[in-house]
This record gives sequence, C-alpha cells and structure tokens, in this order.
Amino acid sequence: MNNNDIKELMTHMVNCNLKNFEYSNNGITLKIENYDIYENQFDNKLSKKIKVKEFDESLNDVNDNSNTTKETRNNFEAVKSPIVGVLYESPSPDKDAFVKLGDIVKKGDVVCIVEAMKVMNEITAEFDMKIIEKNAKNEDLLEYGQIIFTVERV
Repeated sequence: MNNNDIKELMTHMVNCNLKNFEYSNNGITLKIENYDIYENQFDNKLSKKIKVKEFDESLNDVNDNSNTTKETRNNFEAVKSPIVGVLYESPSPDKDAFVKLGDIVKKGDVVCIVEAMKVMNEITAEFDMKIIEKNAKNEDLLEYGQIIFTVERV
C-alpha cells in the first residue's frame, strides 16, 4: 500500500461517512479515524449578537432613507456563519437571492444557505432585521464565525 492508495482510501472514507478503518497485512497495521469536527455545530441559526466596531462611510449610501448617526451604527449586528462551508445566496442558480441590500427580513426567514459536506444548511433570521451590508459573495468559502451580513434590528 503506497501513499496514493492511502489518500484514495481517506477520500472514500469521507465520501461514505466512515468513522474509522483498520487494515492489517504482513504484520503492518494501518488505522485511520475520521473525526467529525463539526459534530453538533449545525445550528442553522444566526450566531450570537455581536457589536460591529468599524464601518465604511459608504454605508450612508445604503441608508439614504434614514438619518444614520454614529450611535445607530454602533447598534448594527452581524450574521455570522455557524460552520465552514460555501455560501449560496439563492436556493438554486436560476432563482433570486434570498435577501438584497435594504431588505427587511422577518424572524425565521431564510437569509442564505451554507453548504458543508454536501449538506445544505439554511441560515435563518433570529429576529426581524434590515440587511445593511453583504460581507460575503455568492459561492465564497466561509470560515466558522465569518461575518456574512451586517444587519440592524427592526
């Protein structure tokens, strides 16, 4: 068994969702364990509320219908990715995005999808909100905790 055989075996383990594998031949034993590092983290909810500290002055263009002050800006919150995965802004390529800049989103509405290990995880709003800024683009690879949207409670 060479390195390529081992790599191929590991790929099959991931694709088949195998947790462990053990192989013995001529006194040599190979044991591979596949730990699911995201186990119990598929929350499908918006992350905990955080205060966003820095904002670009271009946010004034988004909020041209309201009198935004520095105090209001400090009340913006972030929608963060609960998992590592690929961001999808719409349910399929031929459909419109779930949300656009300036949209008012009701609690429980889907704001985006994060695909992880071929599982589509709908990210839903935890509260009524207005989309102030998109911090990631469609098909971006998201890290755990990466900000997807800057929002304001309504």
